[in-house]
Amino acid sequence: MDIYYIAFGVSPLALLCIVTALADNSISEALYRPRAPKSKSGSGILASLWQPQWQVLKNSLPRPSYFGNPWSLGEVLVVLLLVACNLAWIFVPIIIELMDPESGSSTPLTPLAIAYNWTKDISLWAAWAGLWDAGLCILFAIRENFVSKKLLGTEAGQYHRTIRFHIGLGYTSFLLMTLHSLFFLISAIVQGKFVKTMLPWSSNYGYWNFAGLVSWVALVGMVATSVYKVRRSNYRVFYWTHQLYVVFFFFAFIHKGLVTTYPIMFPILYFIYDRLRPRLFFKRRTMALVQRTSSSTIIKLDIPIEDSWRGASTYAPGDWVNICIPELSRVAWHAFSVASYCHDTPDRLTLYIKAGGKWTNALGKMVQENEHITLPIKVDGPFGPRCTSYLLHERVFMLTGGSGLAALLPFLYHYMTAGPASGKVRLIWTVKNEADVLAFSGFLVDMVDDASPLGNRVRLDLHITGDMSPEYATIARSTTKYENDLATLVRGTRATLNRNTLKIPRKNLAKKTRMADLALVLIIFIFGIAGWYLGVFVNPTGPELALCSSNNAYKLVGLDHFICWYSLPAASPVLSALFAAVGGYIAATALGYSRKMSNRVSRFLLNHAMVQKPSGASATLASLQARRDLLYAILAKMNVIRVRPDIGRSLHEMNGYARDRKLHVAVMAAGPERFMRTVQHKVVDCDHLDWYRESWKV
Repeated sequence: MDIYYIAFGVSPLALLCIVTALADNSISEALYRPRAPKSKSGSGILASLWQPQWQVLKNSLPRPSYFGNPWSLGEVLVVLLLVACNLAWIFVPIIIELMDPESGSSTPLTPLAIAYNWTKDISLWAAWAGLWDAGLCILFAIRENFVSKKLLGTEAGQYHRTIRFHIGLGYTSFLLMTLHSLFFLISAIVQGKFVKTMLPWSSNYGYWNFAGLVSWVALVGMVATSVYKVRRSNYRVFYWTHQLYVVFFFFAFIHKGLVTTYPIMFPILYFIYDRLRPRLFFKRRTMALVQRTSSSTIIKLDIPIEDSWRGASTYAPGDWVNICIPELSRVAWHAFSVASYCHDTPDRLTLYIKAGGKWTNALGKMVQENEHITLPIKVDGPFGPRCTSYLLHERVFMLTGGSGLAALLPFLYHYMTAGPASGKVRLIWTVKNEADVLAFSGFLVDMVDDASPLGNRVRLDLHITGDMSPEYATIARSTTKYENDLATLVRGTRATLNRNTLKIPRKNLAKKTRMADLALVLIIFIFGIAGWYLGVFVNPTGPELALCSSNNAYKLVGLDHFICWYSLPAASPVLSALFAAVGGYIAATALGYSRKMSNRVSRFLLNHAMVQKPSGASATLASLQARRDLLYAILAKMNVIRVRPDIGRSLHEMNGYARDRKLHVAVMAAGPERFMRTVQHKVVDCDHLDWYRESWKV
């Protein structure tokens, strides 16, 4: 069986990882304008395959939900394939057994006995189907799969799509495992064999079945805390109970032996590679600059990209990163969309963080007394959809709320740079107060700069739903006295950034980075296979194996008990995963440290490149209050609307505009998940609007 495990399980996924290491150039491609696909080309067909088309339970649910999310044709086909696979895993073995002439009973069975046998067979094979679903569940947790995007289209391998199937397969695996567990539990109770067949001190079957029961209880704990409301209200509980997958798999191995590892082990090796690969592309531990903004609830965080990492640490519009700040928590990781545009700021990565939860409020308190501070930070990423189809549209419609603008800014600037020269954007931005707008000062300056592409090609509908602040009202009545300072600020920003140019060369990753990626793949899979065979080697043979197979094996104690009940069924998968994880971690760390790194360079970036210090003519704007007043003056020049926007009406108006001109409009949105789902539901009803979304926020 081991050769089949390697040939049909490990080898295909190892090949996928090797292809990813050698051919993945998605970030570089995402920073340039794509070639326009022909209407009947393969890429055009694949792009349309993943556009949302149908809404499930649209009229039955009080608000847009996960189950009511619009579905694309591609997603429906994947669901049908998974359903067919599950039915095959359950019923094909039963049909094969029925077709065997020697498998039938010599005595006729009663209808009740026939029904019992059918239910027993279905429950038995349902567990195997659930195990395969658990393995696939791991694969669908892979972030931004390069091979899937190449084979099925850029929109196919995005995280928000794959995680949808991860959730669905998790629930399916739970239901199938529950069917299996409840049937045999009830059967044992009804037949009076519960003690004999379910307790580990009663028989070998009791030991095996008790391990299966522990595995199922661990799965129940995972599913109970993964419900949407629980996950959203206390993510930490969800995260830590999700680590019960180790218990679930381990006791499943003990329950049915080594054969249960085949659906699971090769996805685990792929999962290990996916989690370690980002260490090759972005410095894991660095320093970050945390800055206070004009808003009391929005924090700006800049992460430097040192010169030695510059070639590998490129990022694209729509990318996101996971960050961990050890001073707040050593184990809590949080995902944020990247707000900076790589062509403008290749030396750093910028995040805007909305304070609202325990972790973000603690971060906000750290910058209350100082304008900015530096903190150690750990970074995992960047990841992203790397989708460029929106650049082919002549019109783009963007909707966002509050700090959600941060996720759309890179798309906006990239569209102005790499999109069609005649392309225009309409942006609806809803905020609670003026201070939240001022947090995005660079965007405000670009909007009032006549030389900026944003000022001429972007229509901003700014909706401020809160009461007007007295400070803003005072400045809005006397903006003329700020004209000279406004001109100075605009000229300074224009000279610093020189937007509307593609500064990053369109080239493949450096050979050194690709070779490091390839080395990581080989180390993980070779170590994984080596660990597997080491587990086989240490397992008992001869008389020791006969002892483990005896009817009294459950009575063994000490080392014999450990070898027979834990080492024999679990040594190979445990050592395989352990060797792959440890070997891969050491390799990724060593390859990362092989780059020339300097703390002095990091401090230089933090102190000089990221803190925008005024100089020359703009020295009078040095104080934070003076800059705040100037930004209020910029805001007063904009079209501010004091009511909440009617999103549905705006979308239908845009759809009518597109229909009249026989074109399609790209719609992009960023914000809370409920807002995203609402927009998505409304876009699906519009035949001339094409939907795009953030990839990580699910």
